[in-house]
Amino acid sequence: MIWEAAAEAAGIVMVKSGADWFSPSGKTLIISSHGGHLGTMFAPAYPVVVQFATPDGGALIAGLKDAIDGKVTSSGISLGGKKKQDDYNLTHFERDPAPLEVEGYLAGKPFDVLMLKSGSKAFKLSEIIGILNAIDLKYAGILCVFCRVDVEKPLFKYTGKKSELAQQVNQHQVQATALAHELKAIQSNPLKKVNV
Repeated sequence: MIWEAAAEAAGIVMVKSGADWFSPSGKTLIISSHGGHLGTMFAPAYPVVVQFATPDGGALIAGLKDAIDGKVTSSGISLGGKKKQDDYNLTHFERDPAPLEVEGYLAGKPFDVLMLKSGSKAFKLSEIIGILNAIDLKYAGILCVFCRVDVEKPLFKYTGKKSELAQQVNQHQVQATALAHELKAIQSNPLKKVNV
């Protein structure tokens, strides 16, 4: 596929669950990387519920598999939609498993995973969401599994956990956002078959 080859060349590795590469329907995208505050804000390129596995200012001590297995969820309630939020610098995380291993973890799970290759350029979170929008791969929910450190704030370690309240509230936002995406798709192409 053209997008898959271009992403790989840019240093982005997408590991998809399921056979349909271009269907984010019903799935959350997990972004696994190193992360650091940029000190800037952005409004997502499309309505999306961006969730973070660590509180603001925290260094995440949890792995991608913990997030896939549901042991680590959002640490707080998402702003949702297109509201402005902090932007992050994302770089390769050396402890991420190999893509084939991640593919095995994803079997039967409602997730896709985005990782950065070793030696790839740094990306901003806003750039990643912009790329997803440009190729019409619009996930209703994104779970960011990276540190949210800032050089001007004290650093604390966060082992990650399952937050039932945040997960429930964010899931409602994800479902509402997914429904809005489906309705927009129907309006723009009423003959298109949509999985609701």
